[in-house]
Amino acid sequence: MFSAGELAAMTAEIGRSLGPASGLGAGIVLVRGNVALPAQSVRLVRPTGQGRTVATDGTESAQSTVEIVGLPSLDIRPRDRFVVDGMAYEVISVHQQRQIDTVAQARLVQ
Repeated sequence: MFSAGELAAMTAEIGRSLGPASGLGAGIVLVRGNVALPAQSVRLVRPTGQGRTVATDGTESAQSTVEIVGLPSLDIRPRDRFVVDGMAYEVISVHQQRQIDTVAQARLVQ
């Protein structure tokens, strides 16, 4: 187990890599249903094997995913949508463990 101080230090380290000002992150506006949430600082990461081909009913489609990393307080849920650099994404899952950070997966829908 980590101490409260160690958890806070790890969260602070994650926080330094988030948002546009970090040079590594982005600011995203999540849309939940018809409601746009306030902009939130995140970092978008393309996991290994970022693109994959899925075959269903004899047809194939390419799918691209990203991981969204934010602070534990990141307000994000499956089915939320957002746009980055003209590309639209939909959140497909959010990891349950949120002690140090929040990690979610999104798929490209555009």
